[in-house]
Amino acid sequence: MRVRRINAALEAGGPVAPDWWAVIVVTVMSLALALATIIMVLVSV
Repeated sequence: MRVRRINAALEAGGPVAPDWWAVIVVTVMSLALALATIIMVLVSV
């Protein structure tokens, strides 16, 4: 399915739409990392 979207975008000369599940996973992981960093800094003080 992803290959079809990439080929369609190449033929149209436009960008490939992102996979929303990947965007959500990266966002959640980034928030978890930021929260863990904040907690570690507060605990070490």
